[in-house]
Amino acid sequence: MDAHAEDDPQRPSTPYTAYVLWMVFLVMVFNNVDRTILSILVRPIKAEFQLNDTHS
Repeated sequence: MDAHAEDDPQRPSTPYTAYVLWMVFLVMVFNNVDRTILSILVRPIKAEFQLNDTHS
């Protein structure tokens, strides 16, 4: 007996799986871009507000 994704009600469809995979990928990309931008801007922000590492 051949079991296909369309026949199995427990298994999500292929387009839905691809959609979820792309959404997770995009969230991860935006997360990494955000972290990179913040790490690049830390020094200018510190200089602008005259902060150092001991301020809380």
